[in-house]
Amino acid sequence: MKFRIFFFLPAILLLFQCDNLFMNENSTASISAVIEGDELVIRNSIHFDVYFFAVDQETSYLINWAPYESEENRIRANSTRVFSTDEIVGYDPEKVVIIFTWNNEQTYWEDIEIEP
Repeated sequence: MKFRIFFFLPAILLLFQCDNLFMNENSTASISAVIEGDELVIRNSIHFDVYFFAVDQETSYLINWAPYESEENRIRANSTRVFSTDEIVGYDPEKVVIIFTWNNEQTYWEDIEIEP
């Protein structure tokens, strides 16, 4: 009986730790985005870098895109970046904007909708 307890206890503890490794929507740390005037402000309150792609919702149905990673679309851990709304593909201030975010290990992704 002691063997079973000693075997299952570390396994249970490992499961709780794995939950901390992969962020999800229930986590307090997250990505937030808002349009302020002619600027798109994205805040990364997660402990790792993420990348983003911003697109008008209607345009997102018409294009075929794939995640790419460069310094231009990188948001460093625990930081905020400001972009011109000109960088939002198909931007129309009267329509919904979708911000796709992910990390380069593909263990985190989140979609954010910004209503007009």
